[in-house]
Amino acid sequence: MAEQAFIGGAPWYDALSGGARRLDREGGLLLRVLSGAPLPRVLDLACGTGIHALFFAAHGAEVTACDLSSEMIHRAQAARSHPRIAYEVADMRRPPAGLFGLALCLGNSLSLLPGFDDVQSCLSQTATVLAPHGYFMVQLLNYANPALRKPRQRTETATFDGGEVFARKTFTPGNDSTKLELEYTVQRTGEPDRVTTETVQLRHWSIDDLQKAARTAGFASEMVLGNFDGTLYERGSSGDLIVLMRRL
Repeated sequence: MAEQAFIGGAPWYDALSGGARRLDREGGLLLRVLSGAPLPRVLDLACGTGIHALFFAAHGAEVTACDLSSEMIHRAQAARSHPRIAYEVADMRRPPAGLFGLALCLGNSLSLLPGFDDVQSCLSQTATVLAPHGYFMVQLLNYANPALRKPRQRTETATFDGGEVFARKTFTPGNDSTKLELEYTVQRTGEPDRVTTETVQLRHWSIDDLQKAARTAGFASEMVLGNFDGTLYERGSSGDLIVLMRRL
């Protein structure tokens, strides 16, 4: 369930997310989209610890950033406060009220939603808080790529608060979802290792699923990319599925 996702790792999310490198990769496209939005007001759904929220605020936008995890929001408020950011705990299926020019759901977060009705609710409810012709950008892993349908494991390491944190991510794909097992190990000199584990299911939402939900919600598809560098989406080879839609 989305309600249980990425709670245990909130303290180490910043260290492992590659914030500066990530924004170097994504920032150019995000700013181009913001420049075309009808209002410089951004809604960041499933915001995590506020990496994108602070990026947009630093570029002059007013930002409302929400996440279902209170631990993530607490970390965001502590690490990335800004006078133009309002953080709150909220479900991406029931976004905060407001009038936004741009909404975002990045980092494969939409895959945490367990059913198509949940995806439809997220898009439909987001449409209600967007200004006319406002944008909604969604980024998922492209599960139509055969490489993402194979079992794999990845390890990441980062310095954290006087020690090191190691994250081992094990991906076990099924027919319509991938089980992601996360094991965090924190090591500090003179202290016993601290190990935290959690498991989430990531649904394999496709371009067809997103476009169906978008049409029902009153969006028109503006652009479908396979990478933040602007490469067009290729179903069988792209690593990402990035959909930019505009409210009609």
